[in-house]
Amino acid sequence: MEENFKQSELAGEEITNWLLEMHCPVPRRVEMEFEKVYYSLVSYSKKRYIGLLWTKTDKPDYIDYKGVAPVRRDTPKIVKNVIIKCIDLILIQQDRPAAFALLEETFARIARGDYEISEFAKTGAVSDREYVGSIIPPAAQVANLLKERGLPVGERVEYVYVVGDPKSKASTKVDSPDYIKENKLKVDTKYYMSNQFRKPILELLGPALDGLDDLLDRYMQVFSEDVKYDESKARRLAHQKEMNVKPITSFFAPKN
Repeated sequence: MEENFKQSELAGEEITNWLLEMHCPVPRRVEMEFEKVYYSLVSYSKKRYIGLLWTKTDKPDYIDYKGVAPVRRDTPKIVKNVIIKCIDLILIQQDRPAAFALLEETFARIARGDYEISEFAKTGAVSDREYVGSIIPPAAQVANLLKERGLPVGERVEYVYVVGDPKSKASTKVDSPDYIKENKLKVDTKYYMSNQFRKPILELLGPALDGLDDLLDRYMQVFSEDVKYDESKARRLAHQKEMNVKPITSFFAPKN
């Protein structure tokens, strides 16, 4: 490592001297010097990469993100944690199989129901503005529900997507983590796979890990099967409401 670092410094110094001599007509007008080394590096495109930055040979400084955001402010915790841990395994530990195994175990854990509702929470800002049309942002949707329940509403609201009528907009199938837990509502794992996990995992980890498409497709099928019954039930109830008919069970009086 130390020898490679020294060679990088020498190469940087040679390039700097060449640039100054060949492309700087006025001497000393531009100050250039060797700055840093990346080891390892995941390159996505021009000026977009994630690299383990070194300025000394004893230990790396930090993981440097250029033109790439590993997570956004509203990224669910479960997505954020697995991506950051995978990047750490790929760049610092240099253990790609372990990164792939971590992804697979995360999906298996979700399939087993071994998670906290709060891990899927997203956050959104809310305001007193009037929303035009039928589409209300999910954070505002949950803020309205909290107000109806007599609960306080802050400037930002947490919400989780739950299984509902597949013909309804996703933004209407949300609720607060506490309410979901208390009422045993089902997290829409199919939605999270297709809309939260897939894109950032393929974009950020795809250049370093093989087999991600197959892994994501396999668990997309698992999660689709997991929510199928609840989606069908929600669609049936929505249809009955649309047709203004009572469910057949309402015609049977409960036994005393």
